[in-house]
Amino acid sequence: MSSNIKKTYIAATREQTGFRRFGAERTRSFFKTPWIQFVILGVVFALIQILRILGIMPAKYVNVAISIMIYTIVSSGFCLLLGYAGLASLGSSCFVGIGAYCAFYALQQWHAPYIVALLMALGISFVIGLMIGFVSLRVQGLFLGIITLGLSEVIRNVLINVYSQTITIKSRNMKIFGLQAGTQYMYFVVAVTLVLVLILLYNIMHSPTGRNMLAMKNSTSAAQAFGVSLLKYRVMAFIISCMLASLTGIGYVTAASLSIVPTTAGGDPAMALTLSLNVLAAVIIGGYKSLWGSFAGVFFVFGLQSLFSALFPAVASSIASYTSLIIGVLMIVIVMFYPGGFHQLFYAAKFRIKGWKQKRRIYLYGAE
Repeated sequence: MSSNIKKTYIAATREQTGFRRFGAERTRSFFKTPWIQFVILGVVFALIQILRILGIMPAKYVNVAISIMIYTIVSSGFCLLLGYAGLASLGSSCFVGIGAYCAFYALQQWHAPYIVALLMALGISFVIGLMIGFVSLRVQGLFLGIITLGLSEVIRNVLINVYSQTITIKSRNMKIFGLQAGTQYMYFVVAVTLVLVLILLYNIMHSPTGRNMLAMKNSTSAAQAFGVSLLKYRVMAFIISCMLASLTGIGYVTAASLSIVPTTAGGDPAMALTLSLNVLAAVIIGGYKSLWGSFAGVFFVFGLQSLFSALFPAVASSIASYTSLIIGVLMIVIVMFYPGGFHQLFYAAKFRIKGWKQKRRIYLYGAE
C-alpha cells in the first residue's frame, strides 16, 4: 500500500514539475518574441515620463530618455542601410534638418496639424531617397559616402538660406487629431513611433526583402544572377533610412523641445556632419546587423554622455572634449576584435558562460 502511495506521489510530483517547466518555457518564449521585447522597451520609456509627471523622477532623466529614443530611430534606419543593404551614407544629418524644418513650418508658421508636418517630411525624404537610390547604382563604397556627404552640405545650406533664424516650436502650436499636444504628450508619440519603427524594421530584416538585401550586400553579381533587383532594394533601403531620419528631426524639435540654430559657426549639431558620424559610430559599436545592437550603440554614444552630464554637470563639461577620443578608440577596438559590435560581444560572452557552466556540471556530476 505504501509503495502505491509513493508511486502516486512521484507521478503527481513529476506531472506538477512538468507543468512548471512547461509554464516557464512558455513564459520565456513569450518574452523572447521580438515585438514583445520592443513593446516592453516602449513601456519602460513611457514609465520614465509617467514618473516624471508624478514628480518621482527628475526631468533630466526624461531628457536622456528622449535623446536615446530619437537617435535610436535614425540609427535603426542606418542599421538597415549599412548592415543589410551594404550602402554607406553620411547624409543622416540633412534629413534630420528636413524633418525639423518641416515641423517648424507646418506647426509654428502655418499652425497646421502634426500630420501635415509628418507627411511633408516623409514626402520630401521619399523623393530625395529615391534620387540617392538611383545614384547608388553608378557609385558605390567610399564614393557613395562622399556623394551623400556633399548632398548633405547642399541641403543644409539650402535650409539655412530658406530660414536662418533659430528654429523653436512652442507647445501651443502642436496639435494631433485636433487636440492640443504639449511636449509631455509628444514624448509618448515618440515612444510609440520607436516601437512601431523597430517592429517594422525587424519584419523587413527577417523577410525575403531583408535576405535579398543581404545577398545584394555580399555579392551584387550573385544577387543579380538569382534575379534580385539592385535598383529596387537600394532605393528601398535609402528611402526607409531617409524617412526615419526625418522622423528623428520632427522628434528633435517637438518632443525634445530642442532649438536649431543653423547660422552658428560649424553648424548646429542636429544638422552638422558630427551627427552623421556619431550615428555611424553608434551602429558600428553596437552592431550593424542588429537593432538591439544599434540601440546599445546609441545608448553608449548619445545616452551615456547625456546621463553623465545630468548626474555630474561640473565634471561632464571638463571631459566633453575627450568624448570623441573615447568613441574613436572604441571603434578601432571593436572593428579589430569584434566586427559585430556589442551584439557579437554579448553572444560571445553568453556562449562562454554557458560553456563554463557545462564544464562545472561535468566536473561535479560527470558526463551523461
